[in-house]
Amino acid sequence: DTRRWLVSELAKQGRRTLPSEANFVMIDVGGDVTPVIESFRSRKIFVGRKFPSLPNWLRVSIGTRDQVEAFNVALSEIVPMKAVA
Repeated sequence: DTRRWLVSELAKQGRRTLPSEANFVMIDVGGDVTPVIESFRSRKIFVGRKFPSLPNWLRVSIGTRDQVEAFNVALSEIVPMKAVA
């Protein structure tokens, strides 16, 4: 399914995710998630809000395969892996 595909792609990139069987994935962005959320919104990609208890984690709901692929491309541009490591 699309969630498993995304988690697999994120793992290939070396990104950390929290285990999930839900309709979303939590991704560690390596710093405050607020500017990351704003960058996605400026691209018309709407992701979840900041969770105070997980300030470096981005919540991403699983949509269609095309939407998730577009998200993954944008993530690589907004949060390059060197910024996460």
